[in-house]
Amino acid sequence: MDEWDPNELFLDDIGLETAGVGHVTTRTITPTGAMGVLLQIKPHRLLKNPVYLYTQPLRRREIIDEISFNFPRYNFAKSFSIMPFYHQMSQAQFKRDRTGIKDYIDMSQTDLINTINELALDYDDDDDNDVDLTSINIPDLLNLFANIKVQERLLGFMFQYTKKFENQWTLSWHFPLLYQEYNYFLTKNEISAIETSDFFKQFKTGDYWEFVTNHLLSDKLGIGDTRITLEKTIKESSAYRLNIGLDISLPTAFSIKKGVIGAYFDKKTRAPRLDLINDFLELNETGNNTQLLKNAEILALQILDRASTLLLEHPLGNYHHPACGIFTRSTLIFSPTVELTSKLRANLLIPVTERRFIKKNISTQELQALYDRHTNPATDTPNIDPATVDADLARLEEIFIEKFFPESYDVTVMPGLEISSSSQLTYERARWIFYIGTEMWYHTKESFLKIHTDSLTQSTLEIEKAKKEYAYQTKTWIGFDKKKRETSNWQYGARASASGINDGIGDTFTLSFHCVREF
Repeated sequence: MDEWDPNELFLDDIGLETAGVGHVTTRTITPTGAMGVLLQIKPHRLLKNPVYLYTQPLRRREIIDEISFNFPRYNFAKSFSIMPFYHQMSQAQFKRDRTGIKDYIDMSQTDLINTINELALDYDDDDDNDVDLTSINIPDLLNLFANIKVQERLLGFMFQYTKKFENQWTLSWHFPLLYQEYNYFLTKNEISAIETSDFFKQFKTGDYWEFVTNHLLSDKLGIGDTRITLEKTIKESSAYRLNIGLDISLPTAFSIKKGVIGAYFDKKTRAPRLDLINDFLELNETGNNTQLLKNAEILALQILDRASTLLLEHPLGNYHHPACGIFTRSTLIFSPTVELTSKLRANLLIPVTERRFIKKNISTQELQALYDRHTNPATDTPNIDPATVDADLARLEEIFIEKFFPESYDVTVMPGLEISSSSQLTYERARWIFYIGTEMWYHTKESFLKIHTDSLTQSTLEIEKAKKEYAYQTKTWIGFDKKKRETSNWQYGARASASGINDGIGDTFTLSFHCVREF
């Protein structure tokens, strides 16, 4: 064993140098010296807790499922509709009715904070270059960002074609052309709390839009999935009508442009390679603070971009999953002007392979064993083992990357079953038609059929933390149509829907305008 010389390496900016010892700028950092510094900051404590509590994508619903585009069915022999729409999920749910990012990413990091507080006690008041860590309340600082939310916005046009046949069959299809955006969000009060905090008010405010568009916003323009519906009236009377139907969702979604205003975060981007000695410790030793800070900034942005990849990057469709649904539609006819239509639908999504992030389990036993190999148990001071120091340094770098950069894998995903029940009350006047309706929607928990990697890697993965759980949502919607004149082939209307109960999925609202042309 080699006794580590604490004078060999200094971390000036956080007060880890030995008091009264000069800074030797020409000394080359050795693996022994690097391990000695790392042992001072207790890596087995810093790295044992994961950064990501979960890695599953956020639950959402496809825009072709929107109730406004599935009710009503126009009573024209043949029609084509163009429906401009705006859709927003104001607060995506990270987990069971929880909308703050603290429920997806561990913002507390108790062991990290405790270690930093211990290091702060070694702060040298005589060195003006040090950062006074004792003046920073780290839990309060992290808590300022604990309630960051994720929003979804969709803006576009839904195109729909419907044709009725004489034998009581109806065929229709619809698909969107849309702009999709995901971004982080804080309320005005939360932003004000950050700007007026003791830590951040020392910084100058400026134009941060470029930073937002490069790291905090993901958007794309393109075509969504297509739904084809075939429906038949099997019973009809003056008081009642019953239809049965089949619909197929085709994965036709593709992007015309990725990163329109914001960024595109590629899920296949590999985690960076970390070289503690050359990228950080050697620069600190030689006093190259400019490059040191630049490397630290690059690493911080890479960590942020990986979080944005998990939370903000979503395809325009339903992750290339085809789906097949069956439904019944029954209508009670109370009078020539009042009808109540109810629809019960089950939709099965077909398994396909997705790119999914799955975090690795961090072994506390491995970290403790690594620490013990290079520590004198009697004094709890560094006692470096030269036979394993190189391999152990490399392993610590790997664990750091695994902690902050969950890796993505090809996974064959079985999304599960969707069940929905919706209704529409129609009131018809001479020139106007008014609608009001409700919807209840449930999605089962998904399952992984196959993770396309070797069994050894699979044994280290926290697979359950990468799966979407069940979700439930209720909606209410209203709308109207102005009937077309006898001399016109156009009919116009509008719809508005908003969610009520949201469990496992964020609250949403949708506005749409309907322009229908009869042929």
